[in-house]
Amino acid sequence: MPTESGLLVTAYLETYLFAIALLILILFQANRSEYGRDRLGRGLFNFLVVSVIVAMAADAFAWWLNGRTFDGAAILNAGATFVSFATIPLPFMVWLVYTDYRLFADTARLRRHLPLYLGFFAANVVLCIINIWSGWYFTFDEHNLYQRGALMPLSFIFGFLYLIWTGGLAFSKIGNPDITKEERQLCRYHLFFIVPPLVAGALQLAFYGISVAWVATTFSVIFYYVNDQLFQLRKIQKLENDLMQSKISVMLSQIQPHFLYNALVVIKQLCDVDPPKAKEAVVEFSHYLRANLDSLTLQGGIPFSSELGHIENYLALEQKRFDDRVRVEYDIGYSDFLVPALTVQPLVENAVRYGIVRKEGGGTVSIRTRLEDHHVVIEVEDDGIGFDPSQPLDENRSHIGIENIHNRLASLYEGSLQVESAVGEGTKVTIRIPVRK
Repeated sequence: MPTESGLLVTAYLETYLFAIALLILILFQANRSEYGRDRLGRGLFNFLVVSVIVAMAADAFAWWLNGRTFDGAAILNAGATFVSFATIPLPFMVWLVYTDYRLFADTARLRRHLPLYLGFFAANVVLCIINIWSGWYFTFDEHNLYQRGALMPLSFIFGFLYLIWTGGLAFSKIGNPDITKEERQLCRYHLFFIVPPLVAGALQLAFYGISVAWVATTFSVIFYYVNDQLFQLRKIQKLENDLMQSKISVMLSQIQPHFLYNALVVIKQLCDVDPPKAKEAVVEFSHYLRANLDSLTLQGGIPFSSELGHIENYLALEQKRFDDRVRVEYDIGYSDFLVPALTVQPLVENAVRYGIVRKEGGGTVSIRTRLEDHHVVIEVEDDGIGFDPSQPLDENRSHIGIENIHNRLASLYEGSLQVESAVGEGTKVTIRIPVRK
């Protein structure tokens, strides 16, 4: 019949195995999740989970070997207990590193702190090695039963130090008045993580035979993982909402009342002098409006050929209005790629409105695409009046949707946008988008 001690060990082992299974499930799920694709952050979280699994497995193995007397049991027990003590601070050191990275997002800062973080862990490993001869942390009697050493509480000090250190980082971040509500919530998650291990570790030190620290740590990992996934989901939903508002802003900036009025006036005049051309203008105008309205419902990119068709409709209307003052040159060297809707057309409209029609005699808008160094390059250039890039644009001259376009390119395609201009010479806008396999 199992003894009371045997039942306790069995309960611990079953609890440990269940906790390890949960951690393995989290590890698997974390690496297939759509949220939080940051490589370094994910690597640190993986290391955290693996370190808890290793520490718990070593502790469970030591519990199972305790008091067993088969050949080699004493050596195995000593080895497992050594690993268990040596890895006590490891998960909490990794958590401190992970907290530093997640809350401050500064790899240079992290590199500066890392030697100090590692130094305390190395000190604990050295003390565990010294324990082989000194017995400060633990010893075994003739029955291969574990005995606490006089300095055994010191083995917990390093773990406690890492947890308190983590709390200090989180509190220092929360104290920053400039952080967002979401960042403050993330700090709270990192703070809550440290509470269960601190309480459980204190209980384990106070009452011999109780081993709940790793189970409490597992609870902290699960709590943090679930809340961090929700945090990432809310962050992505906010980004999607911001992108939708950006698309709406771009569309509204495109369909300005003065453009609608001018286009309709041109169509009205053509109805009197050139009905076939008026009919053509109505078709172009309807396509122009349709492309703007359709952009609101698009979740991904559109073929560049579709964006180019929208540009052509817009330019056709402007050419009917300004005649030969608006000239266009196309050099489409590559077109097999996607762009966010209403990305290039607003740049063409900027070139017309703020560049060539303000120049006496008008000018030319050039639209070029090409492949270059694994990037799609799109250029919209005009020889209009230009502007001084070092001077802020006034509200009436703020270029349509430039900031929105830049944000959408960066968020959706990791692309970039560059504006070059000189007074009296014209303006060139260059978009670079990495080629997607």
